[in-house]
Amino acid sequence: MKNKLLATLIIIFFSCASSNDNNEIFLYNNLYFNALEGELEKDKPPVVERYTNYFNDQNIQIPLLKYIQHENYEIFIGIPVGTTIQDLKTDKKDFLDISESKIKSDSNYFFTSYEKDEYFISEYSSYFANESIIYIAVKTKNNELCDTLFNKASLSNRIQLK
Repeated sequence: MKNKLLATLIIIFFSCASSNDNNEIFLYNNLYFNALEGELEKDKPPVVERYTNYFNDQNIQIPLLKYIQHENYEIFIGIPVGTTIQDLKTDKKDFLDISESKIKSDSNYFFTSYEKDEYFISEYSSYFANESIIYIAVKTKNNELCDTLFNKASLSNRIQLK
């Protein structure tokens, strides 16, 4: 009886200790994505083709790491493979056939926002202190959300290194 009680207490302790009270979604390499209310991490397989068609059908491969769904938008988080921010920016500019002025960037990040089909899209990629590189793409039908919730500052603040 004591062993069952001890085992139950240990399970409760670890489930509470590992609970996600502040909505952090672990990415990799001590990087976390801060999820907002209504954002839920979902299985990737159903959306891989949609992700590929919109964001990963270029010269540089960015495998999908996490898929986060909200009733008003979708967030795709990937890890660029064997590339740099400058290469990502150049590839994105060529793929979208957009002007340099539509992409904000420096040597540590790039950000762009545009309309494709009937969606408003924001894309952001950045290096972090541990030299990891993350790519975030957001797809929504609401332009206001794209401008306010998914601008460069908002997206960069949602990735935390711990």
